[in-house]
Amino acid sequence: MRFRCVSKSWYALIEDPKFVIKQLTNQIQSSSTNDNKRGNLCILFKQHAVTSCGENEIVLSLLSYDNKTKATSLANCDVSLKRMNLPYQDCGVIGHCNGIVGLTVDVEYKPSFILVNPTIREFRLLPESCIPPPPPLHNPSSDYALEDFPFIKGQGFGYDHKIDDYKVVRIWSYVTQDCGGEMSVRVEVCTLKTDCWREINTNLMEIPITEGYFDCATYFNGFFCWWATGIDGENKVILAFHFSDEAFQTIPLPYTFSIWDASIRILSVLGESLVLFDFDYPVVVNHVDVWAMDEYCIDGTWSKILIIGPLEGIERPLAFLKKDELLMGDITGQVVLYNLGTKQISNHLPFYDISKNWSVEIYVKSLLSIKRFPRV
Repeated sequence: MRFRCVSKSWYALIEDPKFVIKQLTNQIQSSSTNDNKRGNLCILFKQHAVTSCGENEIVLSLLSYDNKTKATSLANCDVSLKRMNLPYQDCGVIGHCNGIVGLTVDVEYKPSFILVNPTIREFRLLPESCIPPPPPLHNPSSDYALEDFPFIKGQGFGYDHKIDDYKVVRIWSYVTQDCGGEMSVRVEVCTLKTDCWREINTNLMEIPITEGYFDCATYFNGFFCWWATGIDGENKVILAFHFSDEAFQTIPLPYTFSIWDASIRILSVLGESLVLFDFDYPVVVNHVDVWAMDEYCIDGTWSKILIIGPLEGIERPLAFLKKDELLMGDITGQVVLYNLGTKQISNHLPFYDISKNWSVEIYVKSLLSIKRFPRV
């Protein structure tokens, strides 16, 4: 972004919407995980850094990876969340789309959503929820009243191609007094151009699974997908929200899956396919099964495309860097690059103690400003 300061004409060019879209299109085409011949790649990760004053802070960093020389370098795009001057301690990376990253934080004990573009170092705090908390629910079997505030079971961020806008979806879950103490689900959507939340009607019978620290959600081709379960705790499925239709649908799991086994499943993307990592998680991972949806959308069927292993010293898969290389986290807290052809670890990337975060994504650089969405 240093080129903005070269001259007024350069600044005008970089700010021009047509130039911004062209740059984004080129980045998306060059970052396809189906292309093994691409040059520089970009990896987004969240880390805990120590300032010059000895204080801990959360930083979003971009790592440049040269596919030809296998060299890595930290791009000068670090975004310190502490400098946003918001009173929170930690954040979670919900997902990213077209260079914009969605973060969830608690600001003054209220769940909040922040959008960040690390490339141009812009951020935007979304407004407060439109869903009020329910009244307190008294539990006759205890000596205290349960202040039954709703809690967030799922959040997603993505692009609505029909209206050329970005949206955030949020799924709330709580116990309602009117339903005899049964669980209730409400859903709200925030559109960036309107900058406000609105509740949408839905008969949602599944809720995303948020327990554990593995990635259970991903953005894919206009959908946001979560690993989910029925309200009754059974019938595990993949829950998908379509940003343009603002509707949910469920994706059945591969037919060989059992809802009772102890496997860990992670959603990810490979090229133009939704993929599912399936592995046992005792202490270290011995092998990983990779399943892929055989359609560009989410209406196809699952096929097992890879069995990766045996593995040593690996804790979990992270994401495909390209179709024959996979980022994995090892038991020392570092990120390694595993080559599917040679079945060898070919590189250790300069991430340290990443096991506290596990927020590592293949990222597309973008010049999109999240502050200039016009209000309608």
